[in-house]
Amino acid sequence: MFVLVQNSSISALSGSPKSVRINSNSDGFIGYNSVINPIVYEKSINVESQIRTFFNNLNTKMCIIDEEEIIGYLLTLSKDIDELIEPFLFTNKIVRDTFQGKIKIFVKKYDDPETNDHFISIDIRQNSYPENFIEQIWKVRDIFSEHFQNNDWILISTDFHPLS
Repeated sequence: MFVLVQNSSISALSGSPKSVRINSNSDGFIGYNSVINPIVYEKSINVESQIRTFFNNLNTKMCIIDEEEIIGYLLTLSKDIDELIEPFLFTNKIVRDTFQGKIKIFVKKYDDPETNDHFISIDIRQNSYPENFIEQIWKVRDIFSEHFQNNDWILISTDFHPLS
């Protein structure tokens, strides 16, 4: 199963709609690749419905906590759909490439009561936490930050809860 999402900024440059193909495999990786697709999307498809479709597919590999709250927050960011989706896909890939063994990824909106900051927290959980677990989290954060230098709305972390 895959979802195609139009990237209107690219299509305006190339003259053809550009899409992102989202797919998953048995390893739990949800991947993406850019393809030029001749399908012309109707303008009536809005960002919110595209995010909902994306989360419906993502929910098989990541645990989405309070989807409505996350979607509401994402809509306040005033970003194109590809700018909202790609960080989740990229994070899924680098987390699964970095951590060995059984893991779960939890996605939730976090509201810091002290600073009034709001962001999406992507928490990585395992059955047990080795001594180098935090170093692995920092490695994932560094890779993410290099790829998304202007992203200040996703935090990759852990809550040290067990998988269950």
